[in-house]
Amino acid sequence: MSFWGDALALSDSRARGHAVVLAYVIAFAVATICHLFDIARGGWLPYKTYAPGLNVFWTSLTFFDPLAIVLLWKRRRAGLGLALLIITVDVAVNLSVGVRELVQSGRFTFWGLATQVPVGVFMWWTAPKLWAAESTYPSRDG
Repeated sequence: MSFWGDALALSDSRARGHAVVLAYVIAFAVATICHLFDIARGGWLPYKTYAPGLNVFWTSLTFFDPLAIVLLWKRRRAGLGLALLIITVDVAVNLSVGVRELVQSGRFTFWGLATQVPVGVFMWWTAPKLWAAESTYPSRDG
């Protein structure tokens, strides 16, 4: 491939990487807004019908979700690690609580999983490519 062909391929790769990171950022921004609305409606630790540990966990996402956004832009690999940790633990917790609630009451109320699971799959599918891309061109991680 020629110099210009290599430059275009790298440019296309970076553009795709930025688009994928933007998708992560949008997901965490929406999640942050949802948690902020919950706090605005229900006060600090608004998930009072659930165990205190769950309440603290879900409320803590109000801080961890925007931290993931900042890290994704400034320290890509650290942001990827935090993003994968957040989405994995959040889906696992929500699925566990949702299934338990379904078994106990016959109702399933954790419909947010309908978006969280596909977002999590997308993140786990794309994260290795973003991680590898950081070694292709200069990293912000150090």
